[in-house]
Amino acid sequence: RFAATRLEELAPVPARRAPLTDKKYLNQLFRERGLAVTELNNYLECPLRYFFVNLVRTIRAKTRQQMFGTAAHAALNDFFERFRAGERPGKKFLLARFRFHLGREPLDEASFAAAFEKGERALAGYVDWYRGQWPRAILNEYSLRGVLLGPVRLKGQIDKLEFMDSDRVVRV
Repeated sequence: RFAATRLEELAPVPARRAPLTDKKYLNQLFRERGLAVTELNNYLECPLRYFFVNLVRTIRAKTRQQMFGTAAHAALNDFFERFRAGERPGKKFLLARFRFHLGREPLDEASFAAAFEKGERALAGYVDWYRGQWPRAILNEYSLRGVLLGPVRLKGQIDKLEFMDSDRVVRV
């Protein structure tokens, strides 16, 4: 049995946060979260962008460029997972996966068509240029956690690691 409940009682209770001027809180937040490459690039481009987008995480919508990048990244990951498994996926597979992932993004028809055309040229050119140069020994989406660089904890994902012929050479 469910007791009748007022709508206000179902709403989540907002978490208590320190003010954004509290240096102790911000330092703790930075130490806990660590720093990914994208976040470092945001900081180098504009420290305020890093502060609001990455550290305090204000809400913002993805741009068309980010949607394109997300779809291209996912398609390449699918492609290289097949490749790593011993298959020989071609351009047709890569472009089909790009179309699939791009279709999951909230793009209008014109933006989708423009993004697909751009991606078709870029991804087909990538496959044509690098085909035959990829080693089979690869890792996709390698998680980087707990690496300390002085007081900064690095984190993130490495898109692809390629283990070259030598045991000591890895291409990132």
